Amino acid sequence: PGPREDFFPLGNERFVVPEILFSPRDVGMKEDGIPGVVIQSLNLLPQGLWPAMLGNIVVVGGNSLFPGFMERLQADIRQHAPSEYVVRVARSPDPIKSTWLGGARMASNRDTLKSFVVTKAEYEEHGSNS
Repeated sequence: PGPREDFFPLGNERFVVPEILFSPRDVGMKEDGIPGVVIQSLNLLPQGLWPAMLGNIVVVGGNSLFPGFMERLQADIRQHAPSEYVVRVARSPDPIKSTWLGGARMASNRDTLKSFVVTKAEYEEHGSNS
């Protein structure tokens, strides 16, 4: 029989694509990977918040379902984080829908939503710093 229409064999793509999330420089991109961005974000916070942030990293999105993704992310962050802090990385219970569900929950509460809204006038006066 000929090839099945619903079957597509994958080779090294299974490993190359997820690896780019960790090492985009491997394909010529000048950005840091996810672990580097986590550490950059951490460096923007007062150091007193670092233990709480590093101990409570929650990952959302379908990429977190790649085999070994969570363990790799935790290990890479651990390499860059101060050794005296606990690094804990957890996956959201529903990583594919959790961001949407959080946004929907926030939008369903008018008072909460109003506290995040930036009017056009505020944006024009303050820009993205509003």
